[in-house]
Amino acid sequence: MVDVVLGLDISNEAIVFMMIMLVVFMGMFMGPLPIMLITLPIFVPVVQQFGMDLIWFAALFLVAIETGATSPPFGAALFVMKAVAPKGTTMGDIYRAAVPFILLDFLAILLIFFIPGLVTVPVGLMFR
Repeated sequence: MVDVVLGLDISNEAIVFMMIMLVVFMGMFMGPLPIMLITLPIFVPVVQQFGMDLIWFAALFLVAIETGATSPPFGAALFVMKAVAPKGTTMGDIYRAAVPFILLDFLAILLIFFIPGLVTVPVGLMFR
């Protein structure tokens, strides 16, 4: 699988972005652990081959998992919200309430993707 991904005629950044969007999509239907078990054995060697920072990729990956967990139709966090919401709250209400958070999560993904220093600089300062 790694060789197939590495053999694609697409830029490295586009491949990583597609990986992150796949994680968001999977998060709509699955929990974090199965997503990690399925994707990381393929994604980590690919990111390493591209020479990209693994801390940066891990931050992207975790935000993507969280985004998927709050995304309709089956994001796990949505059902948790429904369970603690006042009586009479519908799933439609929960979906509408989640939209601003999902949009901000996508903004966070874009910021981390295009400005890796947001993640790598603080981590680098920790290990000085």
